Amino acid sequence: MVGSGSEWHPDDLPDGLVIADRTGTVVCFNAAAARLTGIRAATALGTPLEQALPLEDLDGRRWWPLTDPYGGLAVRTGQPERNLLLPGGREVLVSARYVRERAQGPVERVVVALRGTEARRRTERGHAELIATVAHELRSPLTSVKGFTKTLLAKWERFTDEQKRWMLESVDADADRVTRLIAELLDISRIDAGRLELRKQVVDLAAAVRRHVDGKVAAGCPAERFDIRITEPLTQLWADPDKIDQVLANLLENAVRHGEGTVTIEVAPAKEVVEAAVWERPGTPPKVMEGTSVTVSDEGTGIPEESMPRVFTRFWRGSKRGGTGLGLYIVKGIVEAHCGTIRISRAPGGGPSSDLSCPRASPTSCSDEHGEHALSNRANGRYAGCDYTRPLALRDALARRGRGRREPIPRHNTSRSTGKIEMSAPNKSYDPVEVEALKPEEVERARDEAVAAFAAAATLEELKAAKVAHTGDRSALSLANREIGALPPQAKAAAGKLIGQARGAVNQALAKRQVELEAERDARVLVEEAVDVTLPYDRTPRGARHPLTTLAERIEDTFVAMGYEVAEGPEVEAEWLNFDALNLGEDHPARSMQDTFFVQAPDGSADSGVVLRTQTSPVQARTLLDREPPVYVVCPGRVYRTDELDATHTPVFRQVEGLAVDEGITFADLKGTIELLVSKLIGDGLELRWRPSYFPFTEPSAEIDLQCFVCRGESIGNPDKPCRTCSSEGWIELGGCGVVNPRVLVACGVDPNRYSGFAFGLGLERILMNRHNVADMRDMVEGDVRFTLPFGMEI
Repeated sequence: MVGSGSEWHPDDLPDGLVIADRTGTVVCFNAAAARLTGIRAATALGTPLEQALPLEDLDGRRWWPLTDPYGGLAVRTGQPERNLLLPGGREVLVSARYVRERAQGPVERVVVALRGTEARRRTERGHAELIATVAHELRSPLTSVKGFTKTLLAKWERFTDEQKRWMLESVDADADRVTRLIAELLDISRIDAGRLELRKQVVDLAAAVRRHVDGKVAAGCPAERFDIRITEPLTQLWADPDKIDQVLANLLENAVRHGEGTVTIEVAPAKEVVEAAVWERPGTPPKVMEGTSVTVSDEGTGIPEESMPRVFTRFWRGSKRGGTGLGLYIVKGIVEAHCGTIRISRAPGGGPSSDLSCPRASPTSCSDEHGEHALSNRANGRYAGCDYTRPLALRDALARRGRGRREPIPRHNTSRSTGKIEMSAPNKSYDPVEVEALKPEEVERARDEAVAAFAAAATLEELKAAKVAHTGDRSALSLANREIGALPPQAKAAAGKLIGQARGAVNQALAKRQVELEAERDARVLVEEAVDVTLPYDRTPRGARHPLTTLAERIEDTFVAMGYEVAEGPEVEAEWLNFDALNLGEDHPARSMQDTFFVQAPDGSADSGVVLRTQTSPVQARTLLDREPPVYVVCPGRVYRTDELDATHTPVFRQVEGLAVDEGITFADLKGTIELLVSKLIGDGLELRWRPSYFPFTEPSAEIDLQCFVCRGESIGNPDKPCRTCSSEGWIELGGCGVVNPRVLVACGVDPNRYSGFAFGLGLERILMNRHNVADMRDMVEGDVRFTLPFGMEI
């Protein structure tokens, strides 16, 4: 159910939905899934999920056996969205959710969502086309700039002053072209994101048209080519003058550059009938909206009918004579941001005609007469900041209406006696408007309150609180300073001077009081915290970082330099990850109570399925389950065994294990990696011995022995030169390693026919004992600084 009394049906969803029950039988196959897959719902219902939805990955492997939704780890919750193939090679986006009634329980339902890839491909294709076009537009002027500058630098003396001037003017023109293109791209991004800022005030559209025509005439165009027709009286237009100038300049430039004959500019009042908005009461009559229209036409050949729908798209060009093709797209965005319309048609003389229409608006009428019109444009996806005074007012009103309450849209008050607008928001302009926060008496009051608060502060903490209250972002003077940006240019200077003087006085008072309080504090500290320097000192000696920590970090740094990542995992681990995923069967001795710490279940039994990890290998399994190969990770951390604490054993010790899984990994790669680690860790010149061994999770497996770095093997069979470090054996055990067993790869969802890998494990405590001749392992865990201090910050 959705809401109250509304029935929900899977066919209402825009995306495909397939649901299978606990037995894997399809119980839901909506219309969108049938459309995407080409499989009828009646055919899919009641069949196994793998048969109803035969999916393969991009490598041709069947997806359901790979993911095994009803088996595997009980902690899995689903599959992220990815590209998969249907029979016939059709590509779809598939995501899955595993629904369990209880944590780590069996899967009760598998919910699969399907989406087509067409929309994503269209977006990617559009982005690629945009990048290619922008790169082309930038390359041409930059190539010219590079060529001219390189020529001038190489042959400056050979050119005359006139030639140099011509080249530099070309460079300047190309730089302007690049700057213009970047500005247009920024305008496009703001228009597309709905963040185009409008600073509105009353605009004399007729005067703006005359000004642009005069500019064209001054630039060399004959005056008789322009015909200005203005129909009076014109309605008041409340708009951003800079943006209106940008629109008029673009339309006139297009007419002059690409058109022929006389360019006619008509400015006249306009009316538009606006139907009632969908949220208004039934029977509400349409409204007649007044505005101003501008028509720019010429006597050229015009735009072909088939090209008119594409005129306002990005990078459209009507001819090959200059331009970036972005101007009309930006013009359309600016006009719609003013809640206006623009269209291209054919003029009576045969040339193109650009018809621009903007609704009448003013500081008071925008939320009164045009508030509903702005809301209707927003509801239709055209609203782009049509609130002329407070951008949040209409939005809040719309939100309240959406909740079912018919509250009036907030409006500005108008004095009946004087007819002047009383505004406390931006766009204050032509009548002598009073903004409460900017009144001189309010500014003086805020200044005096701040100065008094600073004088009353008895401590630096109190002064800090007063500073936040009276100079912070929410203080009265800061809020008043924000209002200045919305004032018309002729009012900003006086308001800025008023606020600046007040803030300067406040800052002076603050600095003066802070100096006084700091002097009082220093005098008090000299008395209260006096120190007798003749007394003997009692300093607590500092310790040093634990040698195991620095050893682990050195090993990590070595592998990071080789391109590995450092991976970590929980120390309380699932039994499946600690044993089963690593090919340790149920009868393996390591799983007995004598070797492993089992976490007690709520019922008191030891059969909870959770253990304290006996190795860091579960981190390797988690990494293979979380990501696709190739995988190169090193896994440091603490592990736990049921050993007694003595000179050579401890129940809690540290391991560093490594894993590499990729295509073509061999035992030779393992040997090279270990040899590089030993050379970085201990130094060159020591031999390594590889002894065959057995580990369930690697095949083949080996034990690594390091030549004794004390006797260098000379103590073997030589009772005259015994060696305590290697017990006169000449070799020291370093760790175990091997090629990853294919069963481990299969358990972690990796194809063993494609990928192979190696793994190794090192015990840090034994490396530390052998390297520094530490006789007792208990010294490492007792926390005695006398043990750590000799090692210092580095081993």
